[in-house]
Amino acid sequence: MRIIANRRFIERREQIGQWVPLVALALLFGGLAMSWIRPADYLLSTGIILIGFFLSILASYLTDHFSGEIVPHKKLPAALKGMTNEYLLVMHRKPVAFILIEPGGITVIQPKGQANVILYDGKRWHHVEKWHFFRQLGGQEPLGDPVKQAADLVERTEAYLAKVLPDAEIPVRAVVVFIHPEARLKLASSPPIPVLPLPKLKGWLRSHPLRPALSAEARARLLRALEIEEA
Repeated sequence: MRIIANRRFIERREQIGQWVPLVALALLFGGLAMSWIRPADYLLSTGIILIGFFLSILASYLTDHFSGEIVPHKKLPAALKGMTNEYLLVMHRKPVAFILIEPGGITVIQPKGQANVILYDGKRWHHVEKWHFFRQLGGQEPLGDPVKQAADLVERTEAYLAKVLPDAEIPVRAVVVFIHPEARLKLASSPPIPVLPLPKLKGWLRSHPLRPALSAEARARLLRALEIEEA
């Protein structure tokens, strides 16, 4: 499998993700210390604490998506290792963050990083974990509706292809993948878009290939439209 990644984009956010938590922590403790030492300057100390709080939320986002160990741009390539070179994993480039170019079209991947229990009752999604409220207060990304998020990515991808390849028909589908090793999916019914734990992704792709395969010309045009060089 080939991997096409916007390395500059990823590395920049990895670097930012390493120092933002330190700045946030320094501001939070500095603001608290100032509120004790100089209570008359409460407006200034409150402002410093608020800045530190918002930076801590940013730090949590960057850790979950870029600078941590359980992040999509690290976990997805590892999980798909062994796929043939007909598959191209494109990360943080146009049109959306994660797409897999297959012999028969495009699979848009919606990664989710939540751990613990993920419930789907047929209509709504729920994330069950200890201290859930405080984790979200600290910047943990909400679960939301993974299927709707994936469907939105499909729409964005199809809209982009309609602009760059208006006369081509490229099949686009989506899959939701929970990348955290401690994620436990409990689905009361099958969602309209497949939802999988990461270890099952490769097997699902192999057992559910997009068919028929694109012609050599259509694939070449698709790669050029996505600014990807042929192998």
